[in-house]
Amino acid sequence: MRLAPLQRREALQAVHNEHTAHLVDAALAARIVDYLAGAADGDVASVVEPALLSLVCRGINEARKRAGKPRFDDTLFEVEKSRIVADFYRESLADQT
Repeated sequence: MRLAPLQRREALQAVHNEHTAHLVDAALAARIVDYLAGAADGDVASVVEPALLSLVCRGINEARKRAGKPRFDDTLFEVEKSRIVADFYRESLADQT
């Protein structure tokens, strides 16, 4: 099954909804989506790859749990955003060496 890129509003809904509002507020959800879209703040024409969105949100959530934080926050996002994809590839390829 092919996962098509998400429009900005769809990606925002995936990050911030009734099931995730206790973890991330709307403003931070917008920053996460805009970062992944490589777009200027609020660019409604931007798209996000769902696999990358899932990977980043999972990575931030795992970091949140390790830090014992109740919610995502700006500092957590800023620190983790550059590590998540690199860590994923390193962990995925660890048994290949």
